[in-house]
Amino acid sequence: MESAQLTVADKAIEILRQTRDGDTLEPRDLKLVEMAVNNFLNEEGKQAFETLFSSVASGVYASTPHWFHGIENMTRDQQGYVYWKGKQIEHYSHSDPSESRRDALELAERCRALEVKGFPVSGSTLMRTCVIEAPADTPWLLALQRYYCFFERAQEVGPSISEFHGIFYRIGADSGVVVVSRNAEGVQMSHKESAYDAFHELQGRGLKSLPVDPDYEEMCRRLTLMAVTPAALEAAISGA
Repeated sequence: MESAQLTVADKAIEILRQTRDGDTLEPRDLKLVEMAVNNFLNEEGKQAFETLFSSVASGVYASTPHWFHGIENMTRDQQGYVYWKGKQIEHYSHSDPSESRRDALELAERCRALEVKGFPVSGSTLMRTCVIEAPADTPWLLALQRYYCFFERAQEVGPSISEFHGIFYRIGADSGVVVVSRNAEGVQMSHKESAYDAFHELQGRGLKSLPVDPDYEEMCRRLTLMAVTPAALEAAISGA
C-alpha cells in the first residue's frame, strides 16, 4: 500500500511495529507519534510525523545513531535509563529539557574524564568524587571503586585515632565484603557476608562512621590510616 493511502493511525502502527512498540524511538519521536494519533499536531508537526514515518519505514531510522541531546556516545531509553557506549550509567526523569541537557553534558564530561585516565566508566565510578579526582596513576583504583564505608574510634585524649576500619565489596557474585581493621594490635582482615552486617557490627561497637563520598585527598588519608599496601588491599578485595 502506498504511503499516501495510509491513515495516520496506520502509519503510527507501522512506526511502532518497526521500533519494538516504540522502545527504540527517541522520547521526542514517541511523543510525536502519540500527538499524531490524538490529532494534536499543527502543520509543522504533521510534516515532522511524515518525515519520521518515512525514516522508520525505509530503515534509515534504525541504522542512524540517536544521541541523547546530541551528545555522541550517549543514549537514553523510554524508561529514562541513560547509556554511555551502550553501558547503563544513570537514570533521568527531568521534566525541564534544559535541566536534562545540562546534566547530560556534565555526565558526558565525567565519562570522558574517566576514559582519558583509563578508568572504567560505570554508574558507580561516575558518582564517586574520589574516582573523578584521582590521578591516572593512583595505586588505589580498585579500593576507590569498591569501598562501602569507614569507621573510626578516637582516643579519649587528643585527636589521634585508636581504631580505624574500612569495609570493601569483594569482587564476584555473592562474595560479601572484606573488613580491614587497624588498632593497637595491628591490622586484621576479615570476611563478612554482607556490608549491612559489617556496618551494624561496627556501629554497635560504638565506632563513628565517616561521610560516604570523600574527595581523593581524604580517601588517601583513610586508606593510609588502615596501614595496608595497595597490593594487599587489592588482593583482599579480589579474593586472592
